[in-house]
Amino acid sequence: MRSFFHKVSKLEINGYVDFGKLEEEFRKYFLDTNLVDKINKGIEQNAKILFFNLSYTYVGFAFERYIVESGKRTSLQKCLYDSIQELSEVGFLPLVLYLSRVNIKHNLESIYLKVPVKIEQDRIELDRASMQGYK
Repeated sequence: MRSFFHKVSKLEINGYVDFGKLEEEFRKYFLDTNLVDKINKGIEQNAKILFFNLSYTYVGFAFERYIVESGKRTSLQKCLYDSIQELSEVGFLPLVLYLSRVNIKHNLESIYLKVPVKIEQDRIELDRASMQGYK
């Protein structure tokens, strides 16, 4: 459990989760846990919006802290609406990250990121180079 919180504390600046560090950590987490295959499978199935459940992961906990600390709490409905607005942007697919937890009531936090994609031989696929931070 200590390493869980230690990993999150490395993403902080002045006691708050920094989005730049969080985004970089998510990219590493994404590549280290083979989520790339799940993204590619979604793309092959012609998904227009991708969804990932980050509940009970350290990166999910960090995203939840960021959402709360930055005042970016929003409903899943709003997150989906904003993602749909991004569908026309070439070179990206919206990735909705959500976290679910239950204490006294059920809470669902969500945020979306843009996943870089490219077109190769009339097929859309994940742009791994951009995902890894290379251009």
